[in-house]
Amino acid sequence: MFKLPIGCLENAYEFWPTFQSASFEEEQSVQAAGDYYNQTVVFTVPKHTFRNLTYLNLLSGRTWGILLMDQNTQYILVGHRDYPLRLAVNVKSGAEISDLNHASFKFTGQSPFRAVFVDKPS
Repeated sequence: MFKLPIGCLENAYEFWPTFQSASFEEEQSVQAAGDYYNQTVVFTVPKHTFRNLTYLNLLSGRTWGILLMDQNTQYILVGHRDYPLRLAVNVKSGAEISDLNHASFKFTGQSPFRAVFVDKPS
């Protein structure tokens, strides 16, 4: 499970996603002009509620850096002021028992640098 304090200079939001729903991926792209890394953080927040909708409205339209804690309790900083992440959200809800009721958050960006490991934040 990831612990995801998501923040910018003015705000910080902490999410505890659905168990085993979070993932971080960093894919290198080699180009003639130089390498860059496609960085993606995805997680699911259960139960689409008014509270979650409020978070969606606060998070949308901004750029982000994400500090996440992985399964090995190591902290990784993804996104940078010059190379931030942007948010896309997919909300799913339905009347049938088989329908899921959640919001799926996807932060993506490109950077010339890999995400960095950081010491445990205080």
